[in-house]
Amino acid sequence: MATTVVLIVLAGAATHALGLEAVFGAFVMGILIGSAGKVDAAKLAPLRTVVLGALAPVFFATAGLRMDLTALGEPPVLLAGLAILAVAVVGKFLGVYAGAKLSRLNRWEALALGAGLNARGVIEVVVAMVGLRLGILSVEVYTMIILVAVVTSVMAPPILRLAMAKVERTADEELRETAYRAWEKQPSA
Repeated sequence: MATTVVLIVLAGAATHALGLEAVFGAFVMGILIGSAGKVDAAKLAPLRTVVLGALAPVFFATAGLRMDLTALGEPPVLLAGLAILAVAVVGKFLGVYAGAKLSRLNRWEALALGAGLNARGVIEVVVAMVGLRLGILSVEVYTMIILVAVVTSVMAPPILRLAMAKVERTADEELRETAYRAWEKQPSA
């Protein structure tokens, strides 16, 4: 685990030295480590806890501190933000719904897939932070992008709960859930 942490920190430092967000390097290193063979999830569980419990909140707090919510008080900025939000939500849901129907999924499965896709705001936040740092985005545009990321992420859980309550569970899904629960109860080494 120590090697994993060192590699991730070094990758983050390297991308930061290049003038990018450190999270890019950490993300790429995480992908490389995850794809480099068998990764024992139990050994990385403490690292995951630290990342999700401490580092991720700090990252999102710094992203939030760069926002200017007073900009949303200006009608053109607010209307543009709402329009971007509507296009993002409707575009994702319509695209997923069409794909789900072509795949012969029912409307509740399509809604669940749409909600899952709609909540992908983390990458938006990272890209927006880079754009703000490089001067490509204004604070107003950055605020709108973060607003879209936050709203779409907050929308997902209730929509997923609603949709998944209506989706009929198959025997294979029951087996997977039983196996997962048994795996969760195994003591970590």
